[in-house]
Amino acid sequence: MTSAPTDRAPHHPRSTRAARRAARPGGITARILVGIAVGVSRVVVDRGVDDPLARLTSRDGLLAWDGAFYADLAQHGYAQLPRAALRFFPLTPLLGRAIGWTGLGPRIGVVVVANVAALLAGSLLWTLVRREGFGDAAATRAAWLLALMPSAFVLVF
Repeated sequence: MTSAPTDRAPHHPRSTRAARRAARPGGITARILVGIAVGVSRVVVDRGVDDPLARLTSRDGLLAWDGAFYADLAQHGYAQLPRAALRFFPLTPLLGRAIGWTGLGPRIGVVVVANVAALLAGSLLWTLVRREGFGDAAATRAAWLLALMPSAFVLVF
């Protein structure tokens, strides 16, 4: 167990690279686990679930739940969607649309935005923990926990 910090860790130019390097393994592991879960859900639903909604949600993959709203906003804008879409802020769809212009399409663009943002969040958390005076090991654990906490699957969607 790590005790409370007694002094602040100095900021080094290498810390940005170190933060990304520390956040990457947990992020990759999370994406592998979510990929396995999506694959298993498709198999289970295809082989024995008679519920049309479950089949539809299973087929949405990484764009299930709110991800579908973000993808639709990136693809069509707010005017084409029901009023319920107004609860979603425009930055993710706008960035997804911009990434979509590279040839990937806006639906893949919003998934890219979510995944880059998750890596950035892990890197920023690592940096915060280090600046609070904890060591690399505690900062790396924090980044792993962010990537693998039960609700973190939404950072992959």
